[in-house]
Amino acid sequence: MKRPDLLEGLPGPRAPRQKRSLGRRDAILAAAITVFGRDGYEGASVRRIASEAGAATGAVSQFFGSKRRLLLVSMDALLARIERVRPPEFAGARSLAADMEEFLTGVFRRERPFVGVYRAWREAALIDPSIADRDRRIRVWSGGRIRALFARLGSLPGARPNLDFEALASLWDRFFWELLAEPPEPRRRAIRAISSMLCQTLFTDGLLRR
Repeated sequence: MKRPDLLEGLPGPRAPRQKRSLGRRDAILAAAITVFGRDGYEGASVRRIASEAGAATGAVSQFFGSKRRLLLVSMDALLARIERVRPPEFAGARSLAADMEEFLTGVFRRERPFVGVYRAWREAALIDPSIADRDRRIRVWSGGRIRALFARLGSLPGARPNLDFEALASLWDRFFWELLAEPPEPRRRAIRAISSMLCQTLFTDGLLRR
């Protein structure tokens, strides 16, 4: 399933081509990710983002146009990172809990810089219908990826027959996005718990090696 293009149909500044301009644009985007994480969507401002980047407010407008577009670009960057994640070759039911825990821990460690972006995204979705619509498209995409993963796990020896992968994917998609917004320590405990829960859900063998 194709990753949703959050900027589709939205006019905006052209991407710069010169190396120096690209560097300034990247610095502003990195600053926006920091400010969204620290101040949330409503608390962030073009002025604060520019100050964090050491740039003029006009540079933010030049490269991105608005705070809203900066959020869209930041969230799109997060989706691109998630898209590049590939699950491991799970060895089988008896090692699934440990494999899944290791896999999820690695995913969330990789996406740590974007945790604040997602929190700001959720905040914006409550007040901006077009962002809420994009969020629904994201959930269709991420749910489809999880459903494909579960179908793959369901083909392993010892898997329970007739599993409702559609319902399971919907539930675990919610888990994923909620965990992304959690602080590290609660997330770590939750990952261990849901990894074990997944094993019990998908497989008949309860003696799963940790």
